[in-house]
Amino acid sequence: MSREARTLLAQGETQRAEALLREQLAAVAPDERPSSWTLLLGEVLEADGRPEEAALQYGAVSGGRAGDENAASAWLGIARLRERAGNAAGSVQALGKALELAVPSERDEVVAALRRGVSSLAEPELQALLHEGRSAAQGFLLLEAAARDLGVGRTREAARWARAALEYPDPENRERASALLRQAERGLESAPPATVDVALLAPLTGRFANFGNAFLLGARIALEERVATARPPVRMTIRDTEGDLLVAARAARSAILENGCRAILGPLLSVPSIGAGAVAQSYGIPLITPTATDPRLKEIGPCILDLAPQPAELARPLGEFSAGVLGHRRHAVLVDRDPFSTALEEEFRSAVEAAGGEVTISLAFETGQPDFRSLIDHILEANVDAVYIAAGPSDLKMLAPQLEFYEFDRQVLGNGGWTNPDVLDPGNLALEGAIFAVRLADNPESEFSQHLRQEVWSRTRGEVSRFHVHGYLAMANFLAALERGARDPAEILEVIRHRELWDNRPEGERVELLAFRDGVLGPAFWAVGFDVKGFPSTPEEEEDTKEDHR
Repeated sequence: MSREARTLLAQGETQRAEALLREQLAAVAPDERPSSWTLLLGEVLEADGRPEEAALQYGAVSGGRAGDENAASAWLGIARLRERAGNAAGSVQALGKALELAVPSERDEVVAALRRGVSSLAEPELQALLHEGRSAAQGFLLLEAAARDLGVGRTREAARWARAALEYPDPENRERASALLRQAERGLESAPPATVDVALLAPLTGRFANFGNAFLLGARIALEERVATARPPVRMTIRDTEGDLLVAARAARSAILENGCRAILGPLLSVPSIGAGAVAQSYGIPLITPTATDPRLKEIGPCILDLAPQPAELARPLGEFSAGVLGHRRHAVLVDRDPFSTALEEEFRSAVEAAGGEVTISLAFETGQPDFRSLIDHILEANVDAVYIAAGPSDLKMLAPQLEFYEFDRQVLGNGGWTNPDVLDPGNLALEGAIFAVRLADNPESEFSQHLRQEVWSRTRGEVSRFHVHGYLAMANFLAALERGARDPAEILEVIRHRELWDNRPEGERVELLAFRDGVLGPAFWAVGFDVKGFPSTPEEEEDTKEDHR
């Protein structure tokens, strides 16, 4: 009957083939059904345009009895379904499993499919697969990556993958890896590196000139620190936007068409960034604008990058430390109302619960809200051990003194906005023992911050600002993308968009946990065993406080 069903499938009679197979399967006990029948039913359902049902049949075979001769074919089916769904990386993963299980007669088909799949992957997707761990298919993927990069002239990356492939014991792989490595090294020796152009757009004149020139100086410092060893060499084109949308748009178009720039840094302010961003998006050029805050920028398209840390990077370490190290069980969350803060809350909650704690109360406030008394009262009444407060410096500047005024005596957890000098008052008792997860760039005492402060002072005799920091990090991320083999704008865009996959992030972006004690920031272990409930008071003051809270 299975032969008849296959004939019906070949003739396009999928419904008849399905009915025949289901009747055949129903007549046999589940543990006695040949996997070839289940596999064929999956192919029929796939041909009938029912991918979810087909996936169930393929999964039953791929995850069935060990050593099943049809397992490789089932994984091929899963790969086809994932490819049609637009999941190229998932398809290659399935093909890797098929390669591990394929018998000699199936290997050529699987290898051909894998080569097609690898060629369709974006660079970050391929890197993610290659860093997932060792397997029988990993050596093959490494070799395909090396061959692909050689084909587009990316000899540095090709050599990297070929060296990694040499670690796999398969003699066939080692022979091919050695050949690819020799070819890549010859290319590295003979090919002069082509200069890569990047544009920096900023308001260098007008009332925002101080911001623009600080951004430019930060970027120039990052470039100068690399210029001696730069491969490929980088040339920076500088354009003054005057803080104007139309000027910024013209500057972006000129940098792209006349100077061949492959990325744009800036232009700082939101309105000029919208104009430059629309131009960059139309040409497929990444625009890195870490200081613009208008939410409409994200609607322009994927070429607009803000370099903001991922919510998991900022929130998860706090949840894990609070519940897992400090032993806090009951937590509150206080965040402003925006999508990023919602993501922070979700990551924090997930980390707390994984470490055995819970979030018992979650509150939100409007940006610019002047009075936090009722929210503080709610948190105190909830009898929590710690509160995670995520907001920008302007809101924290209003909130921090209110925490002290109302004698807030719970552990405070937060992120980089808290380290702003206008917020972190050494005399604020409510912040004693607070824990902050911040980038090195947001810690004024980090080696990164001290180094940049010294560089800015030596050039301008001025203080370092956040615009110096953002200029430095924007350039550093662009340079790091080049070091990872990205050359054309699409590659640069994809590599920077997936910075969480990088082995080493630019200095200043690494997140660390800090504790605030005795007016200074230090390592997080300062908070271990520390009692944050230390407000001095007299009985009369306690009575007055109760009156204030009524």
